[in-house]
Amino acid sequence: MRCFLLLISLCIAYTPATSQGLSKPCVRKEDTSGIRSIAYRGCMINGVCQPYGKGIKQALSCMVYVCKRKGRLSYVRHEVTGCRLNRRCYECGKIINLRTCIRLTCTYSPVTGYKWKKELRGCRVNGVCYPDGGKIRQPYSCLVYTCERIGHVFYMRQQTTGCLLNYKCYQNGRIVTAKRTCERFICTHSPVTGYKWKREFTGCRVNHKCYQSGETVAESECVLLTCTNLSITGYKWKREFTGCLDKNVCYKTGKKYKLKHCRYGICKKLENGYNFFKEFMGCPINDQCLPVGTRKRFNCFDLYCRKIRFGAILETKYKGCS
Repeated sequence: MRCFLLLISLCIAYTPATSQGLSKPCVRKEDTSGIRSIAYRGCMINGVCQPYGKGIKQALSCMVYVCKRKGRLSYVRHEVTGCRLNRRCYECGKIINLRTCIRLTCTYSPVTGYKWKKELRGCRVNGVCYPDGGKIRQPYSCLVYTCERIGHVFYMRQQTTGCLLNYKCYQNGRIVTAKRTCERFICTHSPVTGYKWKREFTGCRVNHKCYQSGETVAESECVLLTCTNLSITGYKWKREFTGCLDKNVCYKTGKKYKLKHCRYGICKKLENGYNFFKEFMGCPINDQCLPVGTRKRFNCFDLYCRKIRFGAILETKYKGCS
């Protein structure tokens, strides 16, 4: 804040009139038909004899020199005709506005004569004068400086006029949407907190992309994400399994999958999720599978695959070698 404390009543006065001392009058003669005669008597002003009553103006000094008579003597009366400034004379009522935020008014009264009335007319900032009510907007911000006057004092009042975002000022109520981050910013204002950004989410974000409520995206082969919007929690991803995940492989429901070591797997949906069940479908023999309930002659042995409670067992019986 800058304050200027110049008083309006400060002024420069000029004496209205003075006179020099009495002296003998000068005589101006002229030739008329070869006869020299006295043309007039008067006062010597600037080396020239001027008649009584004659006034000589001096513009640069705001003075008029008037020749006066007193008895047999003469004198020169000095009369001020205006206010002087920078070697110029200004008449009463003339107003001069200076670059320093000063206003000069030429005034006159019978008591004090001519004088400059000096008064402050605004706020000076960086060599520029701003009048009462003049504003300066600071670039790349929401700051505005207003020149205000209290009595004889001028000062710059700082005021915030909006919400700043990325060196740009937004007015109250403006909305800025950030699509990639699923956010929007609303410029708000209150007498207590002033201008402030209010952030709201507009969707669910994943992989630098924004999804609206109800939209789905696959997180993996067995996981589906659904964007939800609840009044309490707001936007949030709901994770759902769509099958059974076993050793980074997703298996769908209702289908049998052949596995290694004479086993098969089946994905079943339960109340609390999905489960992958594995069951034996036979007995392994040299990277081959002997189905449950079947026999096979292998070298000197009779092989039989029998199902038990938790799998299958291979029964062998020696038959002899032919």
